[in-house]
Amino acid sequence: MSCQVLHLLGPKTEADLEKKPKVPKQKPQENMKKEEDVVGETEGKSLMEQLRGEALKFHKTGENYKTEGYVMTPNTMNLLKKHLEITGGQVRTRFPPEPNGILHIGHAKAINFNFGYAKSNGGICYLRYDDTNPEKEEEKYFTGIRDMVEWLGYTPYAVTHASDHFQKLYDLAVDLIRRGLAYVCHQRVEELKGHSPPLSPWRDRPIEESLVLFERMRKGVFSEGEVTLRMKMIMEDGKQDPVAYRIKYTPHHCTGDTWYALARTPPSCTHLPILYTSPHPVHISP
Repeated sequence: MSCQVLHLLGPKTEADLEKKPKVPKQKPQENMKKEEDVVGETEGKSLMEQLRGEALKFHKTGENYKTEGYVMTPNTMNLLKKHLEITGGQVRTRFPPEPNGILHIGHAKAINFNFGYAKSNGGICYLRYDDTNPEKEEEKYFTGIRDMVEWLGYTPYAVTHASDHFQKLYDLAVDLIRRGLAYVCHQRVEELKGHSPPLSPWRDRPIEESLVLFERMRKGVFSEGEVTLRMKMIMEDGKQDPVAYRIKYTPHHCTGDTWYALARTPPSCTHLPILYTSPHPVHISP
C-alpha cells in the first residue's frame, strides 16, 4: 500500500513535513446564541427575582383548586373562602422538616424556595417541625435545623410543631368516628401489607364501641401494634382505609407521655392547611 501511494503521489516535500498550527473548533452560531441568552437572563438577577420567575406558574392565594390533580370535595370552596378571610390573601408558606436527621442540599433548595417565595410576595414563612415519630427525633436535630435555616439568612415568622395540634387532631379523629368515617381496628401490620389487603372484619363495628376503644388507645391500655384507628376512605394510589393513629410508648420530645395514641404523618398534609391557615408547602425536587 505504501509503495502504491509513493508511486502515485511521489515523495513528501519539505512543505508536507512542516507541522500545521492547530485551529480551534468554533461552536455553531446557534449554540453560542443560546448560551448568551441564558447568561443574559440570569446575570445580575437577585435570588428573589429568579424565584419570582420560577414561581409565575403558581396559583394565586385561595386558588389551590386550580392546581393540577387537586382533590375537590363538597366543602373545598367553603374552606378556601374561610382561609382567605383569616389570612387576608397573604402568601403563607412553610418549611416542614422531620427532626430526625441533618438537612442536606435538597433541603437547602426547599428552604430558599419557601422562604424566598413568601418574602418576594410580601408574605410569611413558618418553620414547622413534623414531629410525629418520637423514636427517631432528638433535640440536636431540632436545634441543627433551626441553625441551618438562619445560616441561610432566613428568620421564620414562627416556629411550630405538628405536636402543637395533637389535641385538635384527636378531636377531629373522634368526630370522624362519630360520623361513621373511622373505626378502631385490630389487624396487625403484616395483615395490612400489600396494595389490596382484605377489608378489616372490624370495619363496621358500632360507633360507640370504637369511641370507647379509641379513648383506651389514648390512655395506653393496648400494646404497640395491637390496635389502630383507620379512616374509611380510598386514597389516590388506591390504598383503602389508611391508618390514622397507632400506639407508641416512646416519650415524645414536646409532649412527653401525654399521648400514647399518635397520629401518623398524613399523606399530602390533608388537615394542616386548615389548622395553620396556610397553603400546602411548596414541594420541589432537589
